[in-house]
Amino acid sequence: MQLIVSKQKIDEIFSTFLVALILFANIAIGSAKYLPVVISISIIGMIYCFILTLRSRSTTAITFSGFPFLWILLFSLEMFLYGYFGSDKEAYSLRFHLFNILYIIMLLIIMYYKRERLIELISKACSLEIIMLSLFIARNEFTSIINVLLYSSNLRVGTTTVGNVNTTAVSYIFLIVPVMYQFFYLKRIKYFPILVIGIIFLFLTGSKKSTIALFLIFAVLEFYSATDINKLAKNMLKFLLVISAILIVCYNVPLLREEIWNRLAKMFENLNNYSSGDQSSTGLRLTFIILAFTKAWDKPIFGHGWNSFSRMYGYSTLYQTGLYSHCNYTEVLFSFGLLGLTLFYWFPILATKRAKRVNNLNIKIFALLYCAILFFIDISTVSCYQSILPFVGFSIAYICATTKNQNVIEDDIYDY
Repeated sequence: MQLIVSKQKIDEIFSTFLVALILFANIAIGSAKYLPVVISISIIGMIYCFILTLRSRSTTAITFSGFPFLWILLFSLEMFLYGYFGSDKEAYSLRFHLFNILYIIMLLIIMYYKRERLIELISKACSLEIIMLSLFIARNEFTSIINVLLYSSNLRVGTTTVGNVNTTAVSYIFLIVPVMYQFFYLKRIKYFPILVIGIIFLFLTGSKKSTIALFLIFAVLEFYSATDINKLAKNMLKFLLVISAILIVCYNVPLLREEIWNRLAKMFENLNNYSSGDQSSTGLRLTFIILAFTKAWDKPIFGHGWNSFSRMYGYSTLYQTGLYSHCNYTEVLFSFGLLGLTLFYWFPILATKRAKRVNNLNIKIFALLYCAILFFIDISTVSCYQSILPFVGFSIAYICATTKNQNVIEDDIYDY
């Protein structure tokens, strides 16, 4: 019996490390110099997924949990057709696209076979990934971090990962979701150090939307954990007090004032005084979002093509480059039309509906938390092109919501 328990524990540890490595490969090491590492992670992942498939009693190789696989297959096929055969072939990387599909499929297989322990698996894998990602950034941007911490310089950390500081911040939000769930909702103190590390590096990115998303996670946890109206009132009061305390600290600490307070204040100021010629970060985003939504109706059904907005309308005199519309809803609508918008968001809506019908409150909160954050993040970022996180996040919510025997209580076998 002890041998069986030991094998189970080893298997859980390995699957946790593998999920973290796959996320790390997508988030942090996308450049060509890391290709051998990426290939190694992919080969290990494929072997492990093959072993999991062989263990299944089912005669079919894998069900991919049905709808998640169908969703990812359809939209990925559309993105491939628009990118590979479109007018912007140079900006489309088939290798990167195929690796992303491989990562998503491997994660789906692991999550499906570990579905009864999925919340624990994701929580621990994201905790490990926060440490790995933070060490990677600290190693590559040590000088920038020191300048920010010691001199409160106006630098933003997170430039050495795949994408830019904003995609790094969004990655931290994705990883922080289960950690906040474990710490604030399930009261597991051991997740507190991980949460602190994640929030520190999130703040170092200087991302406004991710800071607001952090507050939103806390708000959702407080709202859904209320069992009656009195508890809800207390939770909302606690939320307001905590947020107020955080903002007061941000205002009075020079580093946080520069990285958080001033950027948030500037954002709200620009929103209030917005004009179409505004070249500030917030103003430029609003201009692009409005323009993308307006011009999308020139080709409403099939859209203008992959990466088309940055090529046609996204040129900025401020950054001297072509930029996305900075909103996934308008970017998908402009690039892929109503057809693409439907293909991308039908499953997230389905996952949210399934999550709302779950009777187990623990699972319901966890699933809805991911859905709420991902829908919110898409307001001000483009998540359909490079990141696997929205595909993985909504799949997590759906698998949790459709698994009857989901267990969120740790025991000695899995407590590592």
